[in-house]
Amino acid sequence: MTGSIVYQVQTLYKESGICKIGFSKHSDKESFRDSFHKKATWNDIGQNTGIYSYATADAYREVWISAFEHIKAKYHIRDIENITGDQVADFLFLKVKEQVKLATYKQYASALRKLSVALNLYAEKTESGCKYDFNESIDAISELAVRELERFEGVRSYKNPEMMIESIPDDFHRLVAKIQHDGGARIDEVFGIKPESLQGVDIRPFTGKKAGVVTVKGKGGKIRNIYIGVDEYNKLKASLKDKKNNHFDKNKYRNTLKKAAAATEQKYTGSHGLRWNFAKNRMKDVQNGGDCYEYGLSVVSLEMGHVRADITEHYLKDILFNQ
Repeated sequence: MTGSIVYQVQTLYKESGICKIGFSKHSDKESFRDSFHKKATWNDIGQNTGIYSYATADAYREVWISAFEHIKAKYHIRDIENITGDQVADFLFLKVKEQVKLATYKQYASALRKLSVALNLYAEKTESGCKYDFNESIDAISELAVRELERFEGVRSYKNPEMMIESIPDDFHRLVAKIQHDGGARIDEVFGIKPESLQGVDIRPFTGKKAGVVTVKGKGGKIRNIYIGVDEYNKLKASLKDKKNNHFDKNKYRNTLKKAAAATEQKYTGSHGLRWNFAKNRMKDVQNGGDCYEYGLSVVSLEMGHVRADITEHYLKDILFNQ
């Protein structure tokens, strides 16, 4: 197959038959179990069923694109039909090294198992004679992932995030990093900002300083306001002029952060590490105003879009407060 990475992924998704949106996932599973006399494993079912929701399709295609970009850059593979299990495993190993959450890793692994299904379906339709089985390679890395990512008890905040951000050469990527660091936004929340998300300038609670107010949509569709610097707010407003949204290449942004971390001699902990820094900074803002730790925890939880305070407390475990 030829064409850009995105084109090849879209072609594979559309023409392989992996898309089952509108069909019953339950019925397909039961039908497959019946054909195996009820002895089919979850892996067997996964290898013989498709993708049944738009959300899953979007998530899986994003992983396929990300993996293909890595494989193309490292192994010079330009045809998605030439991807091997070892190359897929190398991409997953990279995610383990980046210390992603175990749940996030499992999403990557599931998407890439489904990639081999799509490739096999496409090979059948095109009669290419190719066969794909990434499971053994993925299983090997998954064993490592469970050991490494479940036991990770460290912290992900950057030692000097300001220096790292300032070292980013790309103006827009530097702006995204500032929004994450100053506003506590997830990368997907920054990605989803629209012109109508901009709410003007107001006083930021607990600091008394002016800040730009931006509405973001978090996990579960929950809406909240974040506060960013006035300069960053104006830059964001300018970048959204004549645009419907703030979409950008998230993988290129992550690579930019990784290079900036290396340039400033800091361990790369992903874009999420900037939220760790935000949590610490905001807790200090609240407590500097004389409020207690418990109140600060509730404030920071709300500003981070967390449903439980204990989730936020995880972000604060590397610093000590007077409680």
